[in-house]
Amino acid sequence: MSIDNFLHRDTPKEQLLDFTLVSIVAQLIGVVAKLGVADLLKQKPMSASELATAIDANAPFLYRAMRTLVAFDVFRQNMQGKFELSPMSELLQIDNQNGLHHIAILNASNLGWKPQGALFDAIKTGETPFETIFENNLYDFLDNNINDAALFGAAMTNLTNVDLAGIVEHLDCSGIETLVDIGAGEGELLSELLVKHPKLKGIVADNESTVLRAQKRLEFKALGARCEFIPIDFFKSVPLGDAYIMRKVIHNWNDEKARIILKNCRAKMSLKSKLFIVEAVLANDNSGARAKIRDIEMMIYLSAKQRTKLEFQRLLESSGFTLTRVIETNVPSSIIVATPV
Repeated sequence: MSIDNFLHRDTPKEQLLDFTLVSIVAQLIGVVAKLGVADLLKQKPMSASELATAIDANAPFLYRAMRTLVAFDVFRQNMQGKFELSPMSELLQIDNQNGLHHIAILNASNLGWKPQGALFDAIKTGETPFETIFENNLYDFLDNNINDAALFGAAMTNLTNVDLAGIVEHLDCSGIETLVDIGAGEGELLSELLVKHPKLKGIVADNESTVLRAQKRLEFKALGARCEFIPIDFFKSVPLGDAYIMRKVIHNWNDEKARIILKNCRAKMSLKSKLFIVEAVLANDNSGARAKIRDIEMMIYLSAKQRTKLEFQRLLESSGFTLTRVIETNVPSSIIVATPV
């Protein structure tokens, strides 16, 4: 069986059975990422025995994992039986700036998969699975677990790079002097916008530890002089600027909390200001499986959700904005443009 027909089988029974098995693929990808297999294969093709010796693993078990991932095109196997990189496994290398090394590990870690096991209770009770498993909300948990927080932050940087180029291409920064990036993470999006728009200035606004990491990154890229780095609690206040951008922030919160963030932005904006919300917009029909899976992620890990265009419109109107445009891009996220009223 090839990857082409694994999830497109001839009968409903075969297809449903395949759907029940895909979590194993996610676990295998996370395991080989954590073991550093793709980094070793960057040097040369290697057999399972050679890989096992290099990473102190069980050779027969590793072979079975690798041949399965070859069947899914994650790796390749040459005529001599040695494993090689494929375009997908190149993304698992730890030094690949556009890769998915950390998100692969996160999704296969206890932090990633354990809450998924509480979905039954969640759908019965409406309680957040992450909180059921870890007896804490995600952000408070990360504040108290340094290693998990570091992995989570690196994984979110991986996700930023998935749609970064498409967002930068389609975002119109004309007429903007200072762009405030709310929940900026480590500043990847803002730094690319600064490169594209040499006259643009930016403000990195996030929690204190994240802002410090962003400052180091942007100073390393020689962009620090065009930025301010301001620690914030966006439930209390945000910095003053000409325009505001939030990439995958609003979907982390329910309507009540999202409205607080939006109103805090509105309080600092003039009628000429713009607000950009970068998120997937749920389709109203049966399409958009990827975005709808992301919606389930929001349900599992946070008391939050993805939204349809109408839901964004209502949320924005109740926060002092008008939704003026939804810009479709060539990446999973859209750009929702809103103006104050």
